[in-house]
Amino acid sequence: MPSITELAKYPFTGKAAEYVREIEFKIDELMAPQFSPVLERAKERIEQAIRKMEIHGWAQKDEIELISFPAAIFMVSSLKDSRLTRRYALAEAKRAYRYLRDENVEALKMMAGEFSWNLIELDENPIRLGLHFADYLRNSVWIKESRWRLINRRVEGGRVVLTKEECARLLQEEIRRRIEEKVNKNVQIPFRDEIKPILEYLERLYNETLSTEPIHVTGGEVSLAAFPPCIKALYSDLSSGRNISHIGRFTLTSFLVNIGVPLEEVLKLFTRASDFDLEKTRYQVEHISGFRGAGRKYTPPKCATLRTHGLCLNPDELCRSIGHPLSYYKRKMGVLTQVKRIGS
Repeated sequence: MPSITELAKYPFTGKAAEYVREIEFKIDELMAPQFSPVLERAKERIEQAIRKMEIHGWAQKDEIELISFPAAIFMVSSLKDSRLTRRYALAEAKRAYRYLRDENVEALKMMAGEFSWNLIELDENPIRLGLHFADYLRNSVWIKESRWRLINRRVEGGRVVLTKEECARLLQEEIRRRIEEKVNKNVQIPFRDEIKPILEYLERLYNETLSTEPIHVTGGEVSLAAFPPCIKALYSDLSSGRNISHIGRFTLTSFLVNIGVPLEEVLKLFTRASDFDLEKTRYQVEHISGFRGAGRKYTPPKCATLRTHGLCLNPDELCRSIGHPLSYYKRKMGVLTQVKRIGS
């Protein structure tokens, strides 16, 4: 059995779950005084996932750090929000990646074995690892950068050649999916009334964070103030978790990619939809962006088309002289830039 420190670094593993079972930790005892540090750390893990999509720090004791993971899983599961589940799983997976990238080859091979990977060491100096192409494809498909495409990789004897860091990055994807599964498969138990205020606080924090979270682009932030009213309405609906029509999704996606929002940020926005499907959404976003199909980047429909579909909402003065959402954004950005320059 690995040390408690090692188990706490990777609390999603079978060995970690076995340890928690052996000490007979029961989730319904979470409000007992002796478990208050566990509850506090579990709450902290979820808070950090919500605020930063990353988890840092360590509890006062290794055992507390370890047990706080299943406690957090139960709490996230109780909130019954698929978007929060994905966010929390990603944050935990990033935490594991930070440890994995500093591990030696043997530790990486052990973690690979946790997921039944077919991984071998090809060379020692420099270190080169070989991962069976099926294991590679199952995980690289979720990573957008072109260097991860199989056509851009060196393949030897049916194995994709990896560095240690690349192996750790692919393991991050396996870990993310496992944690999502743990949350989704978690057996619901009634929490005592004392813990309900904590769950309500976390739910409120999550909703507030989503409503104020900016969209980032390379070199700065997109100015939401320059969005035309129709795009603002679609963005607001999606940010609030409301589903929007197919034409609405196409309009919003094509608008965002044409003003420079990275694909991953567009995907992150769509995770807020209650019917979010990562694989399907990624395919659609990549198709609209020109990364799939014929390589054509689509533009949003003209204002006349949006009016036909009932998507021209709350038109303002500028809309009267504009025939396209991108033209609105370009002109409004020019006005805002000029105002900012005068103000400075």
